[in-house]
Amino acid sequence: MTSPNLPIILETPNHFWFGATDLAFATNEPAKIKKLGNGMVAVTKTFICQNYKYCEKDSIYDFGKPTELDKQ
Repeated sequence: MTSPNLPIILETPNHFWFGATDLAFATNEPAKIKKLGNGMVAVTKTFICQNYKYCEKDSIYDFGKPTELDKQ
């Protein structure tokens, strides 16, 4: 199995691009950058969301289905 290509990250004053995806709900604080070996960079950023769910399976997530957090 081969690994996918790593994304290129670009942060501007009003946008945070993760590859081709503009992550609109990133916080306004600048990302924290840590240079790794082999020219790679670790990027840490905080995102605001209404809900979060971790799933151990790689199946497609059904955004229309309520989660346990929605029931509270």
